[in-house]
Amino acid sequence: MRKLLALLSLAFLSCDVMAADTVSLLPEDHGYEIVFFTGAIEAGDAERIAAAFQKASPKTSHLLMISSPGGRVSEAMKIGNYLEAHEIGVIVPKAMSCKSSCVLVLAGGESKTVGGKIGIHRPFITDLDLPEGAVASAVIRVQNQIRKYLEEKGVAPSLVDDMFSVEPHKMRILTSEEVSRYRLDQGNYIKQEQDDIRRAKKLGVTREEYVQKMARLNAECTKYTGYDERTACINAIMGTNFK
Repeated sequence: MRKLLALLSLAFLSCDVMAADTVSLLPEDHGYEIVFFTGAIEAGDAERIAAAFQKASPKTSHLLMISSPGGRVSEAMKIGNYLEAHEIGVIVPKAMSCKSSCVLVLAGGESKTVGGKIGIHRPFITDLDLPEGAVASAVIRVQNQIRKYLEEKGVAPSLVDDMFSVEPHKMRILTSEEVSRYRLDQGNYIKQEQDDIRRAKKLGVTREEYVQKMARLNAECTKYTGYDERTACINAIMGTNFK
């Protein structure tokens, strides 16, 4: 994955497509099919991303490559939920950035590979007609929605408090240590634990035996880039018969 990250960073460093809002399916590369999203997150983007992934081959690993300054919080969470439901990873190459509500998209990734800048700040209320007495409850409601969303994604809850400590017109760029501390470069450990228990039961092995099989799979099968070779390796180790 890190090798792919480096290749993508070089390939898109001077690419014209970065200059405009777009959702596009890139050609297959190293066994991955990637949907590239760039620009502000707006209403309907979750559907646009889903439509792009529907064009991808089911026999490849799927990734969302993203470069965004943020946008609608509700749409970002909708994208993140789609990624989680379809086990799609997120990649932020070195030449790109993921800021503001884009971090919520990153949080939904099945895997998270971060090379670019990750920035956070407090979401702001866009409804200028909201009565003054309703502003406090609106802010608290948004904060609670984000907190619940991130907790479900296995992201450290301290991220919410730190987001809301940065004024909307400012941006705090996270260090690589902070990205790891918030678990923004890791999969959802809650979902992983649920999936591992289910798979161990299906295979008829203990949880300890499943961990050993997965360790062997990661050591032996990741060297294969072709779908058929990788699948054969997995079948041999796990005792499965995937096609």
